[in-house]
Parts: sequence; C-alpha cells; structure tokens
Amino acid sequence: MALAKTAKEAAYLRTLLRELGDSGFSEITVFCDNRDAQILTENPAFHVRTKHIDIRHHYVRQAVKNGILTLKPISTTEMVADIFTKILPKSKHYICIEALGLRGI
Repeated sequence: MALAKTAKEAAYLRTLLRELGDSGFSEITVFCDNRDAQILTENPAFHVRTKHIDIRHHYVRQAVKNGILTLKPISTTEMVADIFTKILPKSKHYICIEALGLRGI
C-alpha cells in the first residue's frame, strides 16, 4: 500500500524538521484518490471483508491519529502525481505539467 510508505516518509520528514529546529511543523496533507484506502484508515471497526488488513494499514491509521498526516480526498482526474506513476494521455500529461509548474527548456 503506497499510503503506508507515504506515512513513513511523512514521519521521517517531521522528525528531521524537528531536529533542524522547526518546532512549528504541523500535519502533512496527503491527497488520496483511493477511496477504499481512506475508508480503511478512517474506520477502525473490524469487518469480515477487511480481516486481511496488515500492519501497513494500521500504521497509516496510527499516523493519522497521531497528527502526522491528514488524508484529503481528490478525484482521480485531478491527481497530479499520476504523471510520475502512469502513462498518461497527452491532454492529461499537459494538465499535470501545468499543475506542477513545469515548463519546457
């Protein structure tokens, strides 16, 4: 689950910034287009269909509870990070480039 890796990196960055003297660091906002991952993070209730949840899901849930990160829902069509993970159609590629503030040389 990519969200667990993101939570680990957020915890590391928070610790690093505190060691560098930035004590006013707040939660990291993570935009997530996977609704099922958000539901598993927000709902601690045990359910027969979710008994396969492993330690990574619990880590993300704990990171949200401890204020390390906040999950914000975003539409798949608005997910700018797709440019780094998928082959995109030309139109979506240009939208992501513009949203990231990139330009040609």
